[in-house]
Amino acid sequence: MPFITVQCPKSNCMAKGKIEIEDGLIEKVKRGLLAVNISAQICKHSFIAYVDKNLKVRDYFTADFEITLPEQKEEYTTGEKLKSVIDILDLDLLKMNFTPPMITFLLKSIFLGKKIIIISEQDFLKNHILNFMKYIFQDTFSFNVTVLSIEDYMKEKGKYSDHIILGRNEVLRDNEKNINLRELKIEKKIVGKFFDESNLQSSLIILKNEISKLFDNAREIYEFLASFNGEESNRNLNYKVIMDHLKKKRQIKISQPELNLLLEIIEKYFNIKIPETSGIKEFLGFI
Repeated sequence: MPFITVQCPKSNCMAKGKIEIEDGLIEKVKRGLLAVNISAQICKHSFIAYVDKNLKVRDYFTADFEITLPEQKEEYTTGEKLKSVIDILDLDLLKMNFTPPMITFLLKSIFLGKKIIIISEQDFLKNHILNFMKYIFQDTFSFNVTVLSIEDYMKEKGKYSDHIILGRNEVLRDNEKNINLRELKIEKKIVGKFFDESNLQSSLIILKNEISKLFDNAREIYEFLASFNGEESNRNLNYKVIMDHLKKKRQIKISQPELNLLLEIIEKYFNIKIPETSGIKEFLGFI
């Protein structure tokens, strides 16, 4: 049986070890990635390693729960959900017509809980865009996106006064000035991973995982902030306390731009007010 070398993605662990893969499974992966569940085999953590046909680990996804499966042979999957999505989604076509800036703007708008209109004269792209979004945001962010031609948009323009309008690879309208491409460092990094991956199925998995990680981290901070009550408690809340909490609970280290985005998601998407007395806003300077 072949072996792969994996490394725990938890930043306070990073344990390495070899995992045996059942004969024949890699041969079945003609395209895309094989998802290998690692259930406390090389350390105490559970995570998923995504492996290509050359036995190269392309990405990891961590879980906050132990992955328990009854038999070893069921620990490997080629992803039936992904296959069904690929069957109805021409990702190659989408990548050619839906540019990195557009997807970056789209991610940012959804992270902020905004309603969105995408102006497109290419009617054949509509279902591809919506199916693409249903997959990458599955079990994470909800979204309100409508794809319209410019003619249909202009007919009822007044209905969309509270929407962010995207089209022609740019932000056509953003009344609250939420989006500035030069400031979207994390969003551009996520989209860059998607476009840098030449294998279409692999790029879809990687993009979905990056969004899932962001959502889970934001939710963890959201629940942590909700536990603070009263002015005295808020004074003890600062950016270092939040970073230390994430490190303890999720075993990850985040940068200031990442924390900046996570707190923005918490305020705009989860709709929780960050305490004024905490000093977090003054430190981050983004709200």
